[in-house]
Amino acid sequence: MKTQRSFPAEKPDVTCPFFERDWGELQANLVTTSIVKQVEVHTFECGCCCSDVPFEEMVQCADGHLFCCVCLRKSIEESTYGTLPASAALLCLDMAGCDQTIPLSELRRVVEFNLLSKYEERQANDCIAKARLEGLVRCPFCNFACDLDVGIDVLDCPSCWKKSCVKCKEPSHEPLRCEQVEKPSDTEHRRQIEEIMTGSILRHCTACKAVLIKDGGCNKIKCRCGQSMCYVCRSAITDYKHFCNHFREPGKGCSTCKGCFLWDQEDSDAVVLHAKRAALKRKAMDDPNILTREIGPAETLFVSKRKR
Repeated sequence: MKTQRSFPAEKPDVTCPFFERDWGELQANLVTTSIVKQVEVHTFECGCCCSDVPFEEMVQCADGHLFCCVCLRKSIEESTYGTLPASAALLCLDMAGCDQTIPLSELRRVVEFNLLSKYEERQANDCIAKARLEGLVRCPFCNFACDLDVGIDVLDCPSCWKKSCVKCKEPSHEPLRCEQVEKPSDTEHRRQIEEIMTGSILRHCTACKAVLIKDGGCNKIKCRCGQSMCYVCRSAITDYKHFCNHFREPGKGCSTCKGCFLWDQEDSDAVVLHAKRAALKRKAMDDPNILTREIGPAETLFVSKRKR
């Protein structure tokens, strides 16, 4: 077996199983080679890119012009994701200027299902845009387009079966007006502002960091851990020497010392309102329109309480 085996032109009289196997393979190879030599691959010129392409890899328009599948796919991709318009029917790509369309059966034969679906969706959107419908409204949940009559404020989408407000694009909130409904983006703003408002009237123990709040009484408070602190300046104290013990007129400061007042009560509503306004100003740096919306408790609530 060091040299290649030679095969005789005619089959010998003695039967050999190995020879029978090799003889069959040799005859099959000879037949296949002769068939391949007889078959000629016919190519045609693409009417778009002028490349020579086998007939099996070509597409034809309704008038019979041939162009390759590669050019067709690129044209559909550009119409779907690019700047080319997606017309109601795809026109022939032949450079001769044919105005015939490409049958849908040809598109389905060579174009992937996902790409063809996106192309048909782009076709529908372009046709709707060209119609310039005055009552055209899109569903905010599935982007389905509907033509509504004048005066209808709620879109009942026939695609996703969800109801939405035509004006604010939020879920339907009938019978409330749009300005009476809090948007999801405003909900997070409100939560943050309310936390700041609450934190403005809370105190934290200087020892154990427990949250403290006073509802009446003097300004010397004592935590359950045993730590005493001033409710006014929030500093740790040991006795009443921290507070002013001089006579003074109500509502005025002491001219003798700078100590805190033992019995003065904090105006919680004023502190909370000031904290809210400061928080809104900080958020307005990122969203200037936030000052035009009602975020958090209304200021009239604090004003009316102070008047009472």
